[in-house]
Amino acid sequence: MNTNFFLKVEAKYELLSKIRNAVKNFLINNKIDEKNIFQLISIIDELCTNVVEHAYFSKDDKRELELKLKIKDGKIFIIVEDFGSGFKGEGHSKEEGGMGLNIVRGLVDSLEIIVKKRGTRIEALKKL
Repeated sequence: MNTNFFLKVEAKYELLSKIRNAVKNFLINNKIDEKNIFQLISIIDELCTNVVEHAYFSKDDKRELELKLKIKDGKIFIIVEDFGSGFKGEGHSKEEGGMGLNIVRGLVDSLEIIVKKRGTRIEALKKL
């Protein structure tokens, strides 16, 4: 059984369903229960959607999204990373996030947002 998952794709709306399907297959293959599968797909979909919507503004940006999952000791580690310029909106900071990140916070045991010079890395942990 492979307990590591890695996917690097272009950050586009039309690829979100492929990400969900690949994650679902990985979780099923690792015998994760249905409730956790539903929650994990919701978490990952929200994080990946945020990359598509908020990470890239320049046409010159190479719109990449990286997703890493690792199952170990009854926990799943989730990393979603982009290499864009980030959200540019009044009254919002990357650290605070919007409603989607608040939903994610409610479903995970820990969430860390790391803003880099070029991109953002979100690390989440969920007990299974």
